[in-house]
Amino acid sequence: FTDPVLQDLIGRALANNTNLRNAQLDIDAARAGLKGARLAYLPSIALAPNGAGGSNISWTYTIPAQASWEIDIFGKLLNGKRSAQAQVYRSEAYAQAVRSQIIGGVATTYYAIAAVKEQLALSRSTAVLWKESVETMRNLKLAGRVTEAAVVQSAANYYNILATITDLEVSLDQLYNSMSLLLNTLPQ
Repeated sequence: FTDPVLQDLIGRALANNTNLRNAQLDIDAARAGLKGARLAYLPSIALAPNGAGGSNISWTYTIPAQASWEIDIFGKLLNGKRSAQAQVYRSEAYAQAVRSQIIGGVATTYYAIAAVKEQLALSRSTAVLWKESVETMRNLKLAGRVTEAAVVQSAANYYNILATITDLEVSLDQLYNSMSLLLNTLPQ
């Protein structure tokens, strides 16, 4: 997106979104699991140093060491590694899906707000014209040029535009609230 306001909104939404942060933590955990699965191919070494003293003069120390290495005959280690890799890919795909949904939601809401604002401005200017039209029709009725039906029809159109303005204002408030939810901020 080239609009700097939209870019800023998307950046704020991505920075504040808890689902995306959770997805990133899942990726980190999956990568740690993959690292552990890769390390399973290496031998493991265990040391258990021990020291004991019978008196002030005599101390005994023991350092038993144990080394073990699991041979992957049945593919247990390989399957564990593949499973960990799949978990990493799954976590990364989920994070990308969350990211895409956030970006799409912010962009859609941003453009919907822009469209409703334009509709609202157009409806307000139309309402001014219809109000003038109602006054003109009333004057024409007084002059005997139109009937009461024409005046009532003109007034009905004017009130219809006013109702549309109210609906657009409510819709705009709802869109602003939706944007606040996407940005994870309080409605403003």
